Amino acid sequence: IEAILLHRSNRNFQSLFMLNEAKQLNNDRNFYNNLLLTEAKVYLSLEKYDSASKNLNSLLVNTDLFEKEYLTSQAYLTLAELNLIQENFSEAAKNGENALEVAKHNGFLEDIKDANILLTSVYEKLGLYQKSLVNSQNLVQLKDSIFNVEKNKIEAKTADKIRDNYKTEEIARQEKKIEELTESQNRSELTAILTSAFLIIISLLAVT
Repeated sequence: IEAILLHRSNRNFQSLFMLNEAKQLNNDRNFYNNLLLTEAKVYLSLEKYDSASKNLNSLLVNTDLFEKEYLTSQAYLTLAELNLIQENFSEAAKNGENALEVAKHNGFLEDIKDANILLTSVYEKLGLYQKSLVNSQNLVQLKDSIFNVEKNKIEAKTADKIRDNYKTEEIARQEKKIEELTESQNRSELTAILTSAFLIIISLLAVT
């Protein structure tokens, strides 16, 4: 995680150092595959394209028990980015489409978005403007879909908040009612005690 944060801060050599440290601590397959992916992205930033390509191609045929599809989607997507940087637009389109297919099949919204952004640019470079437009339209639909999901979440949260507020207010009302009834009961009991004491005093005076 520290290596990822360093990479995002453009401190890529420090990131590589932390990745090498991490490799010494754990040989779990899933962990190692995630290290390879992060390492590939760092190599891409450092323009070490051969090293990045080697890592990414190994992830295309990964047999990860937990994140096989995600790692494959990310590998295709990052390879497409590498191809675009190297102006190998045909390969960028092929890898981008593969990333999009895997991402769609598994519902990876972030990868679907990134693949469409990349393919919009790649197809424009290739002069395939109709395909570029399709991917651009896909982005609009995806943003609308994400907006609707977020809107539904907000509306659900608002409804939950209203219900919670109503429950809180109702509990407060009931507690106040109980308090008033308790006070009323205490007054009634006090009145009965005073009345009884008063009658006893009157009786004693009468006897006297």
